[in-house]
Amino acid sequence: RVNPVVKKKQDILREQGVVSKKEKEAKLQRAAQIQQKKNTAAERKTRRRTKFDFDLWDAPEVSTVPASTDEETKVDPSWISDEAKVHTNVWTAKHVPKESKHRKLDTGSLIPAVEVPDAGASYNPALADHQDLLWKAALVEINKEKALKKIERQTTDMFPTKENAPTKESYIKEMSEGIAELGGVVDEDEEDEDEEGMESDEESEAKINKPKTRKQRRDTVKRAHADRKRKSILSRQQMERDIFKLKTYKKELNEIEAKTLARQKVKEAKAEEKRKNPLQLTKYKYEPQEIEIKLSDELTGNLRSLKPEGSLLEDRYKSLQRRNIVETRIKQKEAKGWKKKVEKRNYKMGWETNQLRKTKKGGGKKKKMKMAKVTRPLLSR
Repeated sequence: RVNPVVKKKQDILREQGVVSKKEKEAKLQRAAQIQQKKNTAAERKTRRRTKFDFDLWDAPEVSTVPASTDEETKVDPSWISDEAKVHTNVWTAKHVPKESKHRKLDTGSLIPAVEVPDAGASYNPALADHQDLLWKAALVEINKEKALKKIERQTTDMFPTKENAPTKESYIKEMSEGIAELGGVVDEDEEDEDEEGMESDEESEAKINKPKTRKQRRDTVKRAHADRKRKSILSRQQMERDIFKLKTYKKELNEIEAKTLARQKVKEAKAEEKRKNPLQLTKYKYEPQEIEIKLSDELTGNLRSLKPEGSLLEDRYKSLQRRNIVETRIKQKEAKGWKKKVEKRNYKMGWETNQLRKTKKGGGKKKKMKMAKVTRPLLSR
């Protein structure tokens, strides 16, 4: 659909040897495409790789050639807006968000992704290793029993049994302690203390603050001046003595620094040990997986007759919790919401509702009749 005039002009220019830039680029691209097809003809015949010019298990080579800069490509990016740059990077899969640059991917755990199982968990373990694993499992059960006993001791055992429960007589006896009128025992020592307190209050009220004389005030001023002078002399002497204790102070400072370094090392060791255990990310504590163990009479000695123990899915899920990738959770109970019960119109016939209305109306008439019978004799009187 080219204009005949334009087509004639292009033919004249082509005869004269004038070729446009677009045609030159198209010619080069066509030649490159043909050459690429020739090179990949053998590979296109089959889906399998036919040329192995690399090591499959070798690490990928890092390119040492520097990336091309704007000066090399002769592109001036000053006129391009930031939005255009972000848009181009997004659609060319080169965009890196700001948050991902400073994102912390480390969970703070030193636990490996796949832990090596205990030697006693083998299908044919050594006797010592199997006994050690049995003892670890026994310790877990002992700790569970201790926890249950503690709960029982703090709940059930705190309250008296039916035989030792307080009675009405014991309650009255306890409440009447110290009341002589009710027959309670009164402590005589408490009465003596109350009397002594009354006497001391009376003596203190009898004392009257007398004003000081001039001589007493002068003596007080002199004593205060002498105390200040004595304290200043003692402080000066102490400073002179401290000069000769520099070696002692230096030694004390070195001891303090050594203690500080020791505390820092202990703190670092504790932090390192803490990273080997799971953190409490929620209000629920991490519960370790039960030890997968076979008893002595369950060991078979070969893999063919060995029965599987544990679950791979649970093992991987617990590993994620130990490494602080997934928080500790429990199965939540869904609250049953209130549902409004409505009867459909086509569920009942019309006569049921009419009968219900009649019974309601009848009950009202009976009540009115009874009230009328009661009120008639009163009116007649």
